[in-house]
Parts: sequence; structure tokens; C-alpha cells
Amino acid sequence: MTYLSNRMDRYKYHVGPCMSMVYDVLVSWNPWWDEGEVPRRFLGLPRDITGELYPWLERQTIVSLLGVRRSGKTTVLYQLIQMLLDDGVPPANVLFVDMEDPRLGDVNVGDVLSAYRRGSGPRGRTYVLLDEVQASEAWELWLKVEYEQKKNVALVVSGSSSSLVRGELATSLTGRTATSHIHPLSFREFLSFRDVRLDEEVGSDRDDIAIHQMEAYLELGGFPEVVIGGPSASAATLDRYYDAILYRDIVRPHGVDPRKLESLTGHLLAGIGSSHTLRSLSKATGLSVDTVKTYTWHMEEANLVRRVDQLSYKTKPKAKERMGTKWFCVDTGLRNAVVNRHSPDTGTLAENVVHAELVRRKASVRYWTNHHEVDFVVGTLMGPLTPVNVSYGDPVPPRELEGLDEFRSYSRAKVTDPLLLTKDAWGKDGDVQKLPVWRWLLGEGPSLEGARGLPG
Repeated sequence: MTYLSNRMDRYKYHVGPCMSMVYDVLVSWNPWWDEGEVPRRFLGLPRDITGELYPWLERQTIVSLLGVRRSGKTTVLYQLIQMLLDDGVPPANVLFVDMEDPRLGDVNVGDVLSAYRRGSGPRGRTYVLLDEVQASEAWELWLKVEYEQKKNVALVVSGSSSSLVRGELATSLTGRTATSHIHPLSFREFLSFRDVRLDEEVGSDRDDIAIHQMEAYLELGGFPEVVIGGPSASAATLDRYYDAILYRDIVRPHGVDPRKLESLTGHLLAGIGSSHTLRSLSKATGLSVDTVKTYTWHMEEANLVRRVDQLSYKTKPKAKERMGTKWFCVDTGLRNAVVNRHSPDTGTLAENVVHAELVRRKASVRYWTNHHEVDFVVGTLMGPLTPVNVSYGDPVPPRELEGLDEFRSYSRAKVTDPLLLTKDAWGKDGDVQKLPVWRWLLGEGPSLEGARGLPG
């Protein structure tokens, strides 16, 4: 009989059947208590963000990880746990649990922590990682108690809804949290997961391989399981993800009509990168303006779609209401699995990928339109502003350069580094830098990064 088995038997004797049942669930989630390490199958492939997050576990801050379902949050948590064990943290001092586990029923975070401390008896600093924490009622109040009692504990929570920080964390734990977003794979990570090493290639071979991989990225997207599984399994996997996002993160918690939700979602995903007003969406779907406003909010909260508002110096509410909003999907592969496509629409997908990277880099982004359009304007109204167009075709249409030039005469702020992201054209056209999308995704050209801080 192992040490762990002996400990469990003693625990059941002292606390009775109810709490021992909770502890049994915790044991099943924490195999390193017995084995001394995280099972290899849980660790997946390395993510760039894990090493950046690790130092935050020693700060007196509650770390929250947000991201769309299946983006890799759980894997990142397991990777953090293995890093702790590698640094000599006793296995019993690290607790992980998925709060959506149906075996927990209505057990709250306080019950979980109590069962853990009574059963494992950790000494010294402990590390508590709670996955999908929003499934537990009043979880934020329990964490507030842990924080304010200044216990020697590192707290990490993850969730699939942005309401985690806009709602519960914002009101109950103001000033006590640091938030990071776990996104689907970046293009750099996509290449790593596919074991592609562009730095080992030179000249036209490197360019050809890069473009081939870029178009695979546009098609498959960046969900880790999909990238590892490849095209043969992608459609069925992404369909499951889509259903889980809609029903577990929107329909179930908010009680919305699933048919109306699917109608609106399908319309937005089919037209990613297009501009819509609330009224135009209402007319296209037959839903009321209020319903459209509410449902798109829930879709944003679930990290399914992202909005880009129009840049304008107009301040009157009615003028702003007439301006359209552009919508993008969190992942091109997910969008492709949902939409009935009649063409490859790689140009639209490339624009979506660029937006996703700007979000990853924490850039402040809007779009601009007049006679021509600028896909993304990066920066604040006080400037400087960087206009970015995406043209994934050959040749590049003149309107792309004309839009960048027209924006310069419109902007009241300084305009710097106009950027035209292309399929394979690069060089200078006046003061406009032309650069292949894949090169920019890998770090060439203007970084366009926003405020730094907690990664993601």
C-alpha cells in the first residue's frame, strides 16, 4: 500500500464520508501526489506563455487565465505544475482541480480547500490551481478570504468567459488580480507544433515552405488538438468546440434562445471582417436590435468573437450609432468549420489572423473608412497611429496603398510606419513598408505591441 493510500485511509477516518468523497475527487486530479510528476500525456507541447507566467506564482497576486474553450488553458496549468515540481516544490503542496467535474456537485471552493488541507496536510507555501472556476458558486468570495487572510498560498484560476474579470473578479477582487489571456496557437507555435523549422531553410525554399504553412494555418487555425490531429480530424473536433462554446458558455448560463443565437453567430462568422451596425444585423437575422446587442455581448464574453470599432473623431451618440463594427472570430479553423464556404477566402482569413495577433500583442485597434478603408489603425487617438492593410493576393490592388495614403490626410495624430501585409510582396513603396504576413507574424517589421505586463 502506498503512502498516498495510507493517507487517504486516515483522512476518511477523521472527516467522515462527505469530505472524504471530495478528497477522493482531488486525488484523481492530482496524480503527482503519488507519482511525483505530472503524467506526460497532460503536458502537451511547450507553450510560449508558460515560462512568462511562472514568475507570477511567487507574487502576492491572484493570477487569472482567460481564453476560449480548448485554447490550452488546462495544459498551461499542468505545465506550470511541472515547473513547480522541477523546482523542488513538494508534490502535496500543489493542488489542481477542474471545478466543472460533475462529481463535485455543489461543492464550493471553500469545501475543496478544506478537504485538501485536511487530507494532504501541506506545509509551507501551497499552490492552488482551479480550472474553469466559474462553475463554482461564489468562488470569488472564497478566494477573497484566502487573499485577505494572507495565507502562504499562490492562487491561479482559469475560465472560458471574460465575465470572470469584468464581473466577479472586478467587483470582489479589485487590485488583487493579474489577468492573462490564453489564445489559440500563434503562427510561431503552430510551426513548432508541426515541427517546422524555417530557420533551417534559405532563400526561395524558405519562402515557399512558409507560405504553405501560412495557408495551412489559415485553414486549420490554432487550437492545439486540431493542429496536432491534422486536417482529417479537424472538422469534427471543431464542431464539438463550437457546440461547447455556444451551449456551455452562452445558452446555459444566460438562458438565450439557441436557434436565434446560432442564426446570429452564423451570420457574423460568415462575414468576418465586414462592417455591421446593430440595425443591419437585426435586419439580416430578423432579431430585434436589443437581442442582437445582448447576444453579441455574450459571444464576446465567451471569447468566440472579437469586435473592432471604427476610428472617428465624432462624439455625438447618434453619429457613433451609425458607425459599423467589424467582427472577427477567435480562430480561423473554428470559423471555417462552421461556415458553408463557396471559396477559399484566404484574404479574409489572413485579415482575421492579423487581428488575432494584434490582440495577442495587446494592441489598441480600430478600423477606418472613407473613400478607401484601412483594415486596422493601431494606437490611441492621441497618437502616434499606425495604419495597417492586409492584402493576401497577387498582385496587390492599388486601393490598398491609396487607403493608407488617404488616412494620413485624415488623421489628426501623427501617422508612423504605414504597413501593408501581403502574401509574398515585400519592400518599400514610398514610406509604406510591404511585408509578407508570415514574416510579420514571426516578428519582422513594426511589432505594434500594446501595454506590457502579465503576458497574453
